[in-house]
Amino acid sequence: MPGFVVAWVVALLLSFHGIGIAEMSHHHEVKQLCAEPTLKCASKVTPTFAPDGSLWLAWAAAGKVSVVRSLDLGRTFNSPAAVNPDPMELDWGPDARPKIAVDEQGRVFVAFAIFRDKNFNGQVLLARSTDEGSSFEPSVPITADRESQRFEAIALDSDGSLFAAWLDKRNRAPAKARNEPYAGAALAFAWSNNHGATVSDTRIATDNTCECCRLAVAFAGLGRPVIAFRNVFDGTVRDHDVPRPADTRAGLSRQR
Repeated sequence: MPGFVVAWVVALLLSFHGIGIAEMSHHHEVKQLCAEPTLKCASKVTPTFAPDGSLWLAWAAAGKVSVVRSLDLGRTFNSPAAVNPDPMELDWGPDARPKIAVDEQGRVFVAFAIFRDKNFNGQVLLARSTDEGSSFEPSVPITADRESQRFEAIALDSDGSLFAAWLDKRNRAPAKARNEPYAGAALAFAWSNNHGATVSDTRIATDNTCECCRLAVAFAGLGRPVIAFRNVFDGTVRDHDVPRPADTRAGLSRQR
């Protein structure tokens, strides 16, 4: 993509929500002063380009995640579509922006996290649209496990398979029961090879990662996702890590 287009989109997003850095540092104040689910009230905005070149935005505001599309590089947008029509306790961390991916058939996938309690235990939800973002099916948990999940990332493989990764704390309770220390969280992932209709059982890539850092996902080849994350080495040293890619797709068994 030409550099001037990327720069133009970044400038556009900053102008839309009044320099997001300032808003993130005063998130609670923003929630009080701007209580509409509109783009002007958004503290988190995520852009992506679809295969057809259309620009999509997903944002969080007033407990709702919304999506819009532009066919002219952001000069105009269609009417917003609510991913979750009823307000939810969205994860308000500075890295907790909604994630969006659009496939070649115009199906839209959105992942976001909510807080389940006051201890920052989260739950990752996944929603999809099969009508080019006009409406969304009900959001569903990306995993049936009730332990905390946050810092999700999604990406589409070259064959259209949807890959999701997140930080997951399901292994901390068993470790505590064994009187074993458990640093951080686990790096978890799942696949959908049928356009989000089903999601695979969760697999754990590695334990003891940093529990509060965003993820980055790319592909080294078909079925070979690469995840950049912050790991915990030797129990105390935290630094970025990239596991060697491998074909990670497995049977898809959990229905939506």
